[in-house]
Amino acid sequence: MRLLLDEMHSPAVAEALVAHRWDVVAVAAEPSLRGSSDAELFEHVGSSGQVLVTENVGDFSVLHSDWLVSDRPCPALVFTNPRRFNRASLAYPGDLITALNTFLSDPTVHGGSWIWWLEYRRLLASGAAGIEPLQTETNQFDIDKSYLFDS
Repeated sequence: MRLLLDEMHSPAVAEALVAHRWDVVAVAAEPSLRGSSDAELFEHVGSSGQVLVTENVGDFSVLHSDWLVSDRPCPALVFTNPRRFNRASLAYPGDLITALNTFLSDPTVHGGSWIWWLEYRRLLASGAAGIEPLQTETNQFDIDKSYLFDS
């Protein structure tokens, strides 16, 4: 699976995932993509076969629906929640890197047009060094969060 990170996400996320041997590109690191409109990015991922990772649910949901209604093959989307992956927190970008790495390691969705809500969960336990994260994971298939579309 090839990912394109929307401009709000740090290029450090892509760099870390590339170091894990994933095919990830950040819009912010690509001069030819920086400043592209949402429609242009959607066209780009549609023609390149990439999956767009974005927190811009409003605009990309509308584009996704418009393409489905017009019978156009629709690119896949991974939505991130800005409260869960808060770019102003100390956990960012590590929390997003971990969640995307976990998702890419065992994607629940394949092919076609789909939307996936990425989650980051930490199960905490007290240890000798205090509280430490034990596990991270993406959400399991849940009809309220993942939507599959036949294109």
